[in-house]
Amino acid sequence: MINFTDSFKKKIVVIVFVAVFFSLIWPFTSFNLHVGNTDLTINPADGLPVLLGFMFGSSGAIGCALGAVGPELFDGTLSPATIGTALGYFCLAYAPYKVWAVILKKEDENIFLVKKPGDVLAYVITGIMGSLLCSLPVALANDVWYQEAAFSAAYLISVVQVLISVLTFGLVLYAVLSAFDMFGLAKTVKKYPLKTMIHMITLTVWSAIVLVFSIATYFFVDTGPRNPWIVVPVTILGLLMLIDLTYGGKPPEIVDKPKKERKETKALAKGQETKLLAPPADEPEDEKEK
Repeated sequence: MINFTDSFKKKIVVIVFVAVFFSLIWPFTSFNLHVGNTDLTINPADGLPVLLGFMFGSSGAIGCALGAVGPELFDGTLSPATIGTALGYFCLAYAPYKVWAVILKKEDENIFLVKKPGDVLAYVITGIMGSLLCSLPVALANDVWYQEAAFSAAYLISVVQVLISVLTFGLVLYAVLSAFDMFGLAKTVKKYPLKTMIHMITLTVWSAIVLVFSIATYFFVDTGPRNPWIVVPVTILGLLMLIDLTYGGKPPEIVDKPKKERKETKALAKGQETKLLAPPADEPEDEKEK
């Protein structure tokens, strides 16, 4: 029998909660925005993964990935392209959290709070990184499986759609929640090692290359779906980005201070209770004679 730790059980609960929550919210909030000859499908719920990633770290990111798969599973549109959707929402939740924890986190910060203009700028930076990473697997899966549009067009449209949601709905919601200190869910995030920061820098470089590559091929090269000269290098860059994003072994340890204190108090009380319930020691012989 596997002996699960309390930390592991908590992660499973968080993953299930986020997956159910996101699967219920995600499909019902889209609206169309017409910009020139392009129709953008804006889903305000695309701003939620950033929030859930900041709140729950890797557990929130996994929950978002599973939550994005849920609607496609139940409405019969499940396909190999769903893998791209799941990876995309995992990146949208995990990349902002990882970029903040590795590069932008201040020494005295327990959680990321949006209170000053500098904090808004940090949120925008992490949101842009999350949007760039999210759109790559989604656009690549749509290009290869559905062949609705070439990768470059699908990628650029996806970046804009996700970024609008992240920087409007997501920013407002996160600023409100962070003002209430995440309803008391204060956490302490340990600093990542220097090697992880190097991987975040290379992750930024790969993201910039994919963005420039997509813009160049969209405007100057007439390419259709499933073009191997586009799909192969983008897939390689995507794998490198995923490796850089998940590098660092275990995510930084998150310690719930109030819960830790409660555990210590509970252990102390249990020890005292054990002493009270212990059978009395045998009386000395002298006391018996009296």
